[in-house]
Amino acid sequence: MKHYLAIDIGASGGVMLLVGRTASGGDDPRTDRLVTEPIYRFDNGYVSRGGHDCWDLERLLAEIETGLEELARRGISPVSLGIDTWGVDFVLLDERQQIIGDAVAYRDHRTDDWPERLADYVPDAELYRVNGLQRINFNTIYQFMALAQTDPDQLERARHFLMLPDYLHYRLSGVMTNEYTNASTTGFLNARTRGWDRELLERLGLPTDIYCDPKAPGSQRLPLTGRAARLLGSDSHIVVPATHDTGSAYVALPARDERTVYLSSGTWSLIGDILPEPVLTEAAMRANYTNEGGYGGTIRFLKNIMGLWLAQSLRRELFPGMPWDDLEVRAKASRCDLLIDVNDTRFLAPASMTEAVRGCLAEQGHAEGITDIDLVRIVYRSLAHSYRAAVEELASLTGKDYHAIHITGGGCRSDWLNRLCAEATGLEVHTGPAEGSAIGNAIVQMLADGEIRDLAEAHALVRRSETIGCYPVG
Repeated sequence: MKHYLAIDIGASGGVMLLVGRTASGGDDPRTDRLVTEPIYRFDNGYVSRGGHDCWDLERLLAEIETGLEELARRGISPVSLGIDTWGVDFVLLDERQQIIGDAVAYRDHRTDDWPERLADYVPDAELYRVNGLQRINFNTIYQFMALAQTDPDQLERARHFLMLPDYLHYRLSGVMTNEYTNASTTGFLNARTRGWDRELLERLGLPTDIYCDPKAPGSQRLPLTGRAARLLGSDSHIVVPATHDTGSAYVALPARDERTVYLSSGTWSLIGDILPEPVLTEAAMRANYTNEGGYGGTIRFLKNIMGLWLAQSLRRELFPGMPWDDLEVRAKASRCDLLIDVNDTRFLAPASMTEAVRGCLAEQGHAEGITDIDLVRIVYRSLAHSYRAAVEELASLTGKDYHAIHITGGGCRSDWLNRLCAEATGLEVHTGPAEGSAIGNAIVQMLADGEIRDLAEAHALVRRSETIGCYPVG
């Protein structure tokens, strides 16, 4: 069996998933399956450096190397590997290819007021017609503007720009690239042309010549160098997948038809549709929908919702170590039916999520009588109600009559949240695979290798290889 290694790194942790196919080139559903095996899991999180929340990239590289060591110990040499992460965050390199400054994390507060300030340079409506991105304060364009004000020397010294998965691939291969799906989260790409909009960059006084041409997922094969090559052997290489984790997750979603809403559920909930072209209307801008790059030149037209970040933070603060199933059983038994706006910016990076949620409730006149477990219930129900609002907006913007939602990612393991979603939206809910980003990452590698013919075959393999749940309405 051929093996492909997907390295999927999120804000709270990563998995190195080995993927193979039992009957290469076969179509017999009795024998032809995808086989997945987690080789190594590791934690991730911010570190404080220079007064900012930053990613420890050297530790991430060390964790990747530990996983490669496990493969070598077992005598497994994958055909290829690829890395996906979240979007928007980046590194700058100088003329000697050395990192300038730190890899500041998107939840850092340096960009808090930049969406409003940028409107003085480019009005919101004009900016949306160019890049089609949701107005959310951590987009790379706002990070660059903040950096230009606080430390302009970094931008002046920069000769190369890499998104985080681009940088991790560079460290394993020695080759610099910019991959399209992640580049599309920066705000620097023109949504129609799919290329860097240098006119916009010039207008903002930002560097225009530090970027590689954005390449489509699956189109780049890079060599392995250094210890990675010694561990895996000379035949292994990198295939650059859809390096934005949601871009990879959408590859793995075996939707039944074009009337299905896609939801990648985890720390963030990203809900939307896959379209051939961007939607750059004023209505889409007002609804705060974003147009991000997808596999095969498609557009992921979606909305970012704060997601399980709120519940994860409450669990860490109030119920440390409690199994998720136990926490959800207790929250489900609560009688509290209050709701909050999960996209309120106060929830993005609060010093205390507990105090942030209680403060929001107090403003509604509910300062007393709310227990800690009530807070968890409020978050789950509010998430489901935000999904309903997003689906209604999506239907209005695309003109489609949706009849189902397909949920992937770690959040699809929550039976209660899936049921709440079906109840709130009135749509049938399908779930799985839970490791959607990693499986989608591997599928792009297998497509590049010819191990899978096309996406239709990939989706058929996912349907018969993974547990796909169904939650009917009512």
